[in-house]
This record gives sequence, C-alpha cells and structure tokens, in this order.
Amino acid sequence: PQLFQFLPDTIPVDFNNLNSLLNYKEENLVSIELSNNTSFVFQGKLISVVSKYENRIKSIVIQSTNYPGARFTFSRVTHEDGLITYTGRIISFLHGDLYNLRKNGEQFILIKKGFYDVINE
Repeated sequence: PQLFQFLPDTIPVDFNNLNSLLNYKEENLVSIELSNNTSFVFQGKLISVVSKYENRIKSIVIQSTNYPGARFTFSRVTHEDGLITYTGRIISFLHGDLYNLRKNGEQFILIKKGFYDVINE
C-alpha cells in the first residue's frame, strides 16, 4: 500500500522549518509544516537526537503520529572544509512509497520514490 498516495511527487521544503528540528530534544512532540506550498504537516515524537564528532554530525528521528509507521530522519553534516550537507528521508517499512530529501539549486525538495526502487539502488 502507498502511504503518500494523495501527496505530490515532489514537494518544495521550507528549509528554516526543517533545520529548526535539529534544536529539539528527544521525547518532544513535533508538528512541522514541511512545505509552504502544500498542506504537508508531519507530526510525531522525536525518538532520537544524536550529535557526534563535536557536533559535526547531528541527526534526528521522528516517529510519525499522522502517517502510521513512518519515520522521518534528518541529518546535518559539517565537513572538514566547512561545507555543510543535509540528508533526510521519510520512510515506512510497511508501505511502498517514501520521500527522499534532495537539494535542487538553492531549494530543498522531497522527492517521492518507490520503496523497492530505493532498496535496490
């Protein structure tokens, strides 16, 4: 079954909302509007906050309450040369679709993919 069947294939992401997630504490309840262009709100409980290598890698995991079975992972990596990259994914192992976070120019977007397409990559 598809979890995100009623959402578009690509969703522009409000980066400020996304980046603010890295300031939350574990066990916090989160409700974040991921995009200003759609009504895509992701709600859940922050189940993991990890910071490693003097905060050069910071990651969070949110267990969704409004998309059953889905988890949103988001990470910020600061490289040795100062370059900062971000990765993220909304995935449910119970469903056939997911979203990958990608940078497209200066804009971040969520791109819908098939679960098995990503597993086979």
